[in-house]
Formats: sequence, C-alpha cells, structure tokens
Amino acid sequence: MGRLYPEAGPDTLWVMTTALSLLLALATPPAVAAPAADEAKRPAISRAQQRKQSKAEARDLSLLQRSATLYWEGVRWNDADKAGKFIEHPGTRLEFEAWLDERNSERKIIDIKIVGLSVESVEEKGSAVGRIAELRVSVEGYTVPEQVLKKTVEEQRWYRTVNGWWVEWAPPQSPAAPTD
Repeated sequence: MGRLYPEAGPDTLWVMTTALSLLLALATPPAVAAPAADEAKRPAISRAQQRKQSKAEARDLSLLQRSATLYWEGVRWNDADKAGKFIEHPGTRLEFEAWLDERNSERKIIDIKIVGLSVESVEEKGSAVGRIAELRVSVEGYTVPEQVLKKTVEEQRWYRTVNGWWVEWAPPQSPAAPTD
C-alpha cells in the first residue's frame, strides 16, 4: 500500500493533519449560540415550571379562541345575549345589545373566521388586566336591500381578567348630520 504523498515524512503529514483540523474547527459555527439579551435578564426557571407556564398559556389561548368564536356566533345569528356575555360592563352590554339588534336588521352575516391573533402580557403592577389580545376577523355578509356580498377584515381588542376574556366594545360613531 503506497502513501498518498511518498516524499512527505511523518512530521509533514502530522503538520498537514493538524492544520486541516484547525481550519475545520474555525470554519464550523459553535454548537451553542450565546443567549439573547432578553433571555439573560430573565430569572432562571426550571423545566417543570416552563412546561406548566406553556400549558397555562395554551389553555388561555384556547379560552380566548373559544370566547371569540362564541361572541362572533352571537353576532352572526343576532343572538345579543350570547354575544353580550363577552362585554364586561353591564351598561355597555345593554348598549351593545341594542346596537346589534339595529345593525342586524340592515346587515346579514354569512361567514366569520378568525384570521389573526396576537397576545401580549400586561406588566403593570396592580392592573386587573393580565393580557391583551388583538384579533383580526374576516367577516363575509351583505346588506338587506342591495344584497351585495362584501368581505371585510375587522380588528378587535380583547383583554383578560381573572374572570375571563372580554371584548373591548365602544358604540360606533354615527356619521355627523350635514348642517346647512
């Protein structure tokens, strides 16, 4: 069996092998990247605590999706009681129910889908609100006299308290009457 480099001695082969090893070591990225700045500031928590926290977040998101779905089903089928259950303040709830009855006499909704969701934690101490969510909802419907199909995407804000998820609803501003 012949050598690959017959003129090179054992010392030369050792130098070449070592040089190649160094080049490969320098060219290979490190297996573990440095922690991000945000991760370095967080207190260390155990894996069990991380699992428990992520399970709680998953349950919370599931509750939000279920609440939003029930709310929008109530809006779609003009069930003001069903949709109104997700408005926290009783006075606002009554105003919402009256608005929904009026709106649905002019507009019919065919389909509703939640197409986007982002959730943030509220870090304010003493706040009753623990999380805030922004939902994007695709609404497909038509107005009664024209019966022209329209698709819109509505943005909606929800907030989480110890009692559950609540939708932020404010009565829409009616267009100002023209003044002569």
